[in-house]
Amino acid sequence: MKLLVLATAIVLMASPGRSDVIEQFPNACPDGQYLDLDSSCVPLLRPELGFERGNFLADFQPFVSNVHTLSQCGEAQLAAALAAVEQAGGGVVSVPDCTITVGGKLHVPSNTILRGSGPQSRLVAAAGFDSHLLDVQARKNVVIQDLTLVGAGASGKGIVIRTSQNLLIERLSIDGFGHSNLTFRSSHGITVRYVRSTNARSFHGIDSKDCAPSDPDVPDIQECEATAGPLGDYGTVFSHDYSVYSNYCAGNGNHGIDIHASDGELAGNASVANAYAAKFPDAMGVLIHHNRFDGGKGLKFYSTHTVAGRRVRDVVLFRNEFRIPEGSYTLRNGEESEGIYLVDNRYDPQDLRRIMNPGDSVYACAQTPDVQVVSYGYHSSRPAPDGFCDGSGFMSLFDEATPPQPPVLLTP
Repeated sequence: MKLLVLATAIVLMASPGRSDVIEQFPNACPDGQYLDLDSSCVPLLRPELGFERGNFLADFQPFVSNVHTLSQCGEAQLAAALAAVEQAGGGVVSVPDCTITVGGKLHVPSNTILRGSGPQSRLVAAAGFDSHLLDVQARKNVVIQDLTLVGAGASGKGIVIRTSQNLLIERLSIDGFGHSNLTFRSSHGITVRYVRSTNARSFHGIDSKDCAPSDPDVPDIQECEATAGPLGDYGTVFSHDYSVYSNYCAGNGNHGIDIHASDGELAGNASVANAYAAKFPDAMGVLIHHNRFDGGKGLKFYSTHTVAGRRVRDVVLFRNEFRIPEGSYTLRNGEESEGIYLVDNRYDPQDLRRIMNPGDSVYACAQTPDVQVVSYGYHSSRPAPDGFCDGSGFMSLFDEATPPQPPVLLTP
């Protein structure tokens, strides 16, 4: 698979016209474009979502010259460099080609670029590691790039982002953590791209899950607020505003991709041979296009909350490729969902070709495989609105639909 190679390899040469401090090595495609499954660079359809490069560069300008390059490869040295950057208000921490064994959390501060030199810059969980290796909590303006994170059989997580804003995660390889490899929660302005996330033993390759209410005597919103904890200046109870593209998730023990957030775009990702391909609980205003869901069990959409206004709605699946050979369905819509739109997706001959629609809120375009080659359980699909099936006519949904319920902010 071409995407596998491109997601694994990093071009180890400086960009000839380095435009800003973020750009160390070039991605396969320039900003504003994603690498699709045919290895072509294609414009993102919602480029306004996720990491805001201009805002980062403006805020980072005072810290450009504060660069800490490790001269010794050790956990203490790396932690000290991150602490020095935090004390200064921001800067760059550069990890050379070496392996650093990590026994506890490494805290990444605001206004920070944490970068390796490529795949040989390795952070490896120590024996008995049970935390998360990189911790980004209550931070703003963080870039993490060009590193390999190795779980090495540990029970913890690779990267955990919480109550934070404006982060770019790119060109990482994350493998073998006991929980999930990469998680963001109660955060916004997040971009994850060109990441290879594999073999998370119990849970997910890339995930965002803010809360899972469980106490019937406590209102869901109170449980979600309690789970989010102190939000600081950058957090929101529910994650929103994200862009996840051109990533490769394989061999994970649960879902390749599991994102509960709203206002997002997922493009050109490959979810391959995971226990489950993907799920998108609580998705609102989300565009999922040109992804490959290959192997394992099917996709799920459902609501985990009884919070007013938080229901799966305004979700478009456009020209994805499905090869789901296990379970009982390719895609299942939740009973509470208010609108999932299938637009010209593709189904492999080995795919189950079954859409379960108990919520009676799946819309599909006539004369496409979403109607012609699949079967529906509970309810058949409804006709897609006029104009949805002409190219990207469905983009009007994001322009004109009632915006999702604003995330709950607990600080001014």
